[in-house]
Amino acid sequence: MDQTPTPFTEAYPEAARRPVSVMAVASFASSLFGALGAVVGAVLGVLALRRIDRQGLRGRAFAWTGLTVSALWLALLVGLVVVYHSASGTVVSGHL
Repeated sequence: MDQTPTPFTEAYPEAARRPVSVMAVASFASSLFGALGAVVGAVLGVLALRRIDRQGLRGRAFAWTGLTVSALWLALLVGLVVVYHSASGTVVSGHL
C-alpha cells in the first residue's frame, strides 16, 4: 500500500512512520469516563509519557490531554466532596 506524500511526510519522513502509543490514546479515552476513568487515565498518561520518551513513539499530545482531563475530573470530584461536607455541616478534622 503506497501512501501519497503530504507536506508532513515529505518534511518528516521518520516521524510519519513511528507508531502512536496505544497507552496514550487509552489515557485520553478513559479520562472521558468520569472519576473512575480519570484515575485510570492519569495512570496510563504517566506510563505513556515514560514509554514515549524511551521508545520514541508518537502520542505525547494524547497522553498530556488524558492527564489534563483526568486532573480536571479529579479536581471537580474533590470540589464536590468539599462542598457537600461544608453544606451538610459535617466537620472534617485530622483527628481520629
